[in-house]
Amino acid sequence: MEEKISYGFFDQLPIAFFQPEKYKNFLPAKKKQVAGFVLLIVMLIFMMDYVIPFAAWDISVGGLENLVTQGIPNFTLKNGVFNIESPMDMEISGAIHVKADSSVENYQQKDLKDNYLEEFLISKNNIMMKHSSMVYEVKFDEMKDYTMDNQSLVELIPMAKMTGAMTFVLMFIMQLGVYLISCIFFAVLCKVGIRSPEGRVVRFGEALLFAIYGRSLFALLTSLNTCLGFYINSTLILVVSAYFTIRWIMRAERSLLGYDRKGTFKGNNGEE
Repeated sequence: MEEKISYGFFDQLPIAFFQPEKYKNFLPAKKKQVAGFVLLIVMLIFMMDYVIPFAAWDISVGGLENLVTQGIPNFTLKNGVFNIESPMDMEISGAIHVKADSSVENYQQKDLKDNYLEEFLISKNNIMMKHSSMVYEVKFDEMKDYTMDNQSLVELIPMAKMTGAMTFVLMFIMQLGVYLISCIFFAVLCKVGIRSPEGRVVRFGEALLFAIYGRSLFALLTSLNTCLGFYINSTLILVVSAYFTIRWIMRAERSLLGYDRKGTFKGNNGEE
């Protein structure tokens, strides 16, 4: 007879990671239980993808105040013209890119790159900014009455921190969306992969639940690889992650439909 156990918040982790045959015990799924698990996994992914690299970068530059006062070359924005002592090219957590070069007359939209969430390209006469998919241009000749230098930038640090916090919230929401979309993809891919002798397949809701739990370990390992600076080739780990995600979902489906670990149909949800 199928066991009915109320799983605690963290009790789900070892089952999700190593015991896909027990995913059926999460059915019928409680929304709070599943939502809590998804938020926990995405939070861990987010920390490894962005928070830890950002913290490491922040420590390496000695904080924003030190970066602005010591790490950024002397610059001025005066009479509608930007000048910087030497070119600067800086990347933050792989998500934010800042480049300043007054030897460039104007940056154009084509100079922006797709692999950054936010990007700022500063030339002698303009600044091209990208936030998510939105692109903006500011022409310095429209700011002739505005003056800025390193000290002015120090005064903007509190606003920069607030903007950074908002950016992190947006990135977390995007990470959550990416995880759920990938789970939907794997659920659709695996839904009809296993059939009982009577031709029964799992319902989409069941396949999606199995994908949410089955994807967790391998999504975390992929993010860990990112956090370690791509210690393993990113394409290789992506392929391996997808392969084992599918295997975990299939094992969960077999168990629900009545198969044992050896693939023998036992009926009664795989129990003798």
